[in-house]
This record gives sequence, C-alpha cells and structure tokens, in this order.
Amino acid sequence: MFGLGTMESIITHVAVIVALIIVFLPTIAVYCLPTFIAVFRKHPNRRAIIWVNMLLGWSLIGWIVTMIWALTTVEDAPR
Repeated sequence: MFGLGTMESIITHVAVIVALIIVFLPTIAVYCLPTFIAVFRKHPNRRAIIWVNMLLGWSLIGWIVTMIWALTTVEDAPR
C-alpha cells in the first residue's frame, strides 16, 4: 500500500513547502519593510504609508517611494 514511491513523493512535497517558506517569508518581510519602519518610528503619516505600500509596493517605484517616505523625519510646525 505505501511503497517507496509514496515516501519519495512525501519528501519531495515537504522539500517544496520548506523551500517556498524560505523564499516567501523574507520576500514578504522586505515588501512590508516601509510599513514596519513607519509603524516602529510612529510616523504621523503611517496609515497613508501602509496603504501606499500595500497598493503600490509591488512596483519598485512604489516601494522606493514608501521607503523614502517612511524614513523621512516630519518635524512639528513652529508654534
């Protein structure tokens, strides 16, 4: 019922799943990096940065724009 071919198939499937996880998780982390930075720095425009990153971050230009935006310092207006 369970032959060597089945065990090899299971090992192959597990290897593929592990490889996808190893590639997928860091990719998502890098994709969301501007969001993480904006939230961690408590950027006043973090909600907008999150939205722009999620909607346009897939393009390199959108990701670069949100990264620069998340890294900019916003100073309070003079009183």
